[in-house]
Amino acid sequence: MLARAVTRKSTDGGISETGKALIVAAAAMFPDIDYLSFWVNPYLFITQWHRGITHSLIMLPLWALLLGSLISWIGYRRQHFKQCVLLCALGMLSHIALDLCTVYGTQIFAPLNRYRAALSLNFDLDPWFALAAASALLGSYYRRSWARWGVLGLGLCLIGQAYLQSMAADIGRDYARLHSGDDYSVHALPQPISPWHWKLVVERPGDYQIAHLSLLPPNLNATVKKIDIYPELADYARSDQLEWSRLEKFGEVHQRALILQV
Repeated sequence: MLARAVTRKSTDGGISETGKALIVAAAAMFPDIDYLSFWVNPYLFITQWHRGITHSLIMLPLWALLLGSLISWIGYRRQHFKQCVLLCALGMLSHIALDLCTVYGTQIFAPLNRYRAALSLNFDLDPWFALAAASALLGSYYRRSWARWGVLGLGLCLIGQAYLQSMAADIGRDYARLHSGDDYSVHALPQPISPWHWKLVVERPGDYQIAHLSLLPPNLNATVKKIDIYPELADYARSDQLEWSRLEKFGEVHQRALILQV
């Protein structure tokens, strides 16, 4: 969809529209090549390597240059080298940008810094987001402008998610101010299937306070519970009916000294 939105039709015998889309798609998958490191060390893959150097904005020009060079050498003439590199950069950038919208954290400054940036707007698996992108892509074969409207629409979806996240975080902060003193931080984490359902986490020095929030109006919230498409959504309550649970950060009392030592 992105390839069709930002490139023009080739009139000089250059790379075809399908070729451009395939190059962008291949490049967009490239950052997750780090999954191969899972077979080397699963623990380090999860804690350090995943979404690391292959997801770095600093390293993106190098990866685009290498992959673009390979693609132009295999499938195209030398005069299309620059275009291949730019298409690869576009695909990789789309992958990194979408990963930033999730909770896991992306090392966009690797290898200089291992800071993990995360906007926490979308759950990793978002069928509505994927459906909107697929619809815009299919529509673009009827009218090319659909691809541009699709990019705009997905951007507006993310802005809407940011607004809902802000609402959820405000509810968490209201609770924290009443029950947690001054030393706390609040996280609003997106949940599967529905953009209106959030997990609230109030992090304190020794524990976490956790609640499951629904931002739907009461009648719609009741309907969602009845439909039962995703049973776990039945546990999400309106802001005035939240049930908070407590999770120890360093284990139970009899374990705490040992865990802190470790």
